[in-house]
Amino acid sequence: MPQQSAYISVEIGIKTDKDCDAFVEWFQAQDNYVHKLAWETHRWYAYCDPLHYSSADLTMQKLCKMVMELPPHVKREWDEAGVREFLVGYEMGDEPRTYDDHLSQETLCMAAQVGAGIGIVLYPPSMTRKDEKSA
Repeated sequence: MPQQSAYISVEIGIKTDKDCDAFVEWFQAQDNYVHKLAWETHRWYAYCDPLHYSSADLTMQKLCKMVMELPPHVKREWDEAGVREFLVGYEMGDEPRTYDDHLSQETLCMAAQVGAGIGIVLYPPSMTRKDEKSA
């Protein structure tokens, strides 16, 4: 049975050689699971996917607004990070043959305003989703 390609989420992350405990603690206090790892190009990589909206575009706009409104001590860690990014995740399937999604000019401008890059992550089809469909 064909599997649909699908938008999954947008993660917000920083890669930094400085302290990022305020960033981690603030997102955890908002009931998010935050990953903080030692990284090969930076001392730390901290990321989470705090918001789930129907599209990458809307989610990224909400995340940009969230960054703009971070408390000053958290915003400082964001601003001082060597890499600030939003990672858009998609699970790839075999339908439709081509899958497209769009980020609006407004979203791109907002991401630039908060100094964030945008990455695209393509995940292979999930075995769980295939098993659910065959049951």
